[in-house]
Amino acid sequence: SRLADLQSNVSFLREECRSRKKEFEEELDKAVNAQVEIFILQKFIEDLEQKNFSLLIECQKYAEASTFSEKLIAELESENLEQQMEAEFLVHEIDNFRGAIYQVFKALQVEADCKTADQKVAKERIPVSRVLGDI
Repeated sequence: SRLADLQSNVSFLREECRSRKKEFEEELDKAVNAQVEIFILQKFIEDLEQKNFSLLIECQKYAEASTFSEKLIAELESENLEQQMEAEFLVHEIDNFRGAIYQVFKALQVEADCKTADQKVAKERIPVSRVLGDI
C-alpha cells in the first residue's frame, strides 16, 4: 500500500511537473513574443523619430522661406508704392509740359499770324518814290 501511495505520488508529481513545464514554456513563449513586439515597437519608434526629425527640418526650411517671402513681399510693396508715386509725379510733369507746349504752340501761331499780316502789309505798301512820282 505504501508502494502504491509512492507510485501514485510519483505519478502525480510527474503530471504536475509536466503541467508546470508546459506553463513555463507558454510563459517563455509569451516572453519571447513580448520581446519581439518590444523590438518591433522600438524600431517603429526610431523610424517615427527619424521621420519627425526630417519633417522638423523641412518645416524649418519652409518657415525660413516664408520669412524670406514676407520680406521680399514687403520690399516689393514698398518699391511698388515708390513707382506709383513716381508715376503720379511723371503724369503731373507731363501735364505741365503739355500746357507749356500748348503755350509755345499758341505763341508760334500768333507769331506766324503776325508774319503773315506783315507780309500782307508789305505787299500793300506803296513805295514812297512812287507816291511822290504820281504827284
